[in-house]
Amino acid sequence: MAKLYKGDELQTLLTIKRDWGSPAALSSWKVRNSVSSTHCNWEGVTCTSTGQVTALSFPSFHIAKSIPASVCSLKNLTLIDLSNNNLTGDFPMVLYTCSALRYLDLSNNQFSSGLPHNISKLSSEMLHLNLSSNAFIGDVPLAIAAFPKLKSLLLDTNSFNGSYPSTAIGGLMELELLTLASNTFVPGLVPNEFGKLKNLKILWLLGMNLTGAIPGALSPLTELTLLDMSENKMKGRILE
Repeated sequence: MAKLYKGDELQTLLTIKRDWGSPAALSSWKVRNSVSSTHCNWEGVTCTSTGQVTALSFPSFHIAKSIPASVCSLKNLTLIDLSNNNLTGDFPMVLYTCSALRYLDLSNNQFSSGLPHNISKLSSEMLHLNLSSNAFIGDVPLAIAAFPKLKSLLLDTNSFNGSYPSTAIGGLMELELLTLASNTFVPGLVPNEFGKLKNLKILWLLGMNLTGAIPGALSPLTELTLLDMSENKMKGRILE
């Protein structure tokens, strides 16, 4: 059964390679002989000891074609890193069927339009979601709060020009890293709700149309090592 499972995973990876148009970065993905060939030695692939694929890490692989649905046929896949590629279009909802996914990095691509309001269909096991440095627009949907285990949420450096759900984000109690910087959000006060995120180590709110003063509600954030609210429209007293 183990050999059959291994073969299934290998064939799925070959399908992914084909669906992506066999990019040069995946040239190592080939079966050399039936005895020694193993997909777990292929570039960007991480496996368990029994050959189950748990991670696909392809940063700066010059991938330009859409993420194929075949990716989620790898049922033990917990990590996808497609940062610094040339991916375009809408948020890839094909990833909703990656039921074990915990780490998703789509940063530094060219995704556009709004984040889908059913983004909550991503795995509820998500720990890390990085969508920074794209071209997403509109609001950050309420559904972003559907990941109670999330430790890092990076939405900075996009083109969001609507609102962000401060109350919903304030409910992500495990967050250690939150970045909303460099977006032209609707002008507003620093949310008091962020003061509930007592595990936060980094809070990056640069250049996002914040107004008013720094709220005393942030004083419980004793774990912070970086707080950046520069390049906003804030005024008032700095809290002692």
